[in-house]
Amino acid sequence: MTLANWISLVRLLLIPAFLLAFFRLGRLPAAGLYVLLAATDSLDGYLARRRREISTLGQILDPLADKLLVLTAFGLLVWHDGWARWLLGLLLGKELLLLGGGALLMRRQGRVIPASLLGKGASFLLFCGLTAGLAGWPAGQAVAGLGVVVSLAAGVDYLWRARRLAPAEGAPPDGSAASQALTSRRPPSR
Repeated sequence: MTLANWISLVRLLLIPAFLLAFFRLGRLPAAGLYVLLAATDSLDGYLARRRREISTLGQILDPLADKLLVLTAFGLLVWHDGWARWLLGLLLGKELLLLGGGALLMRRQGRVIPASLLGKGASFLLFCGLTAGLAGWPAGQAVAGLGVVVSLAAGVDYLWRARRLAPAEGAPPDGSAASQALTSRRPPSR
């Protein structure tokens, strides 16, 4: 297992510690741990690319840990602070839909669609909103709500890109340069 995968796994395993920090230590220590855990998302991606250790496990483990951390923090704020449940419902529904679609694409074609700029923007807004909410700042819910809206737009973009990749019923994956360019940041081999 690569170093980046270990970092993703540790992030996943520390989600219960984040919850414990909120209830035992208070809002600010929990917000600090959330920031630390969220920062490991950038670190594991950087290490995987830098060390050329991008793996199928990492392509599954990293987004899974990220989504569970965000949904846990959001759910905590819905439960503890009365944040809008429908926002969490929209985000959860989108994530489940994309998880199923992504798993199907991976199973059928062995491909993972990388995050778009829109998806990265949504993650940033959710990070800022959730951090603010965990720290007890009132603007957190509005910023996180905007993050949910951008995340839904990113989900539509993801489905659009996946639809363009999917071969016709019964046809083998085409392996074309255009298809490869959608699933990889590296230029297609010549």
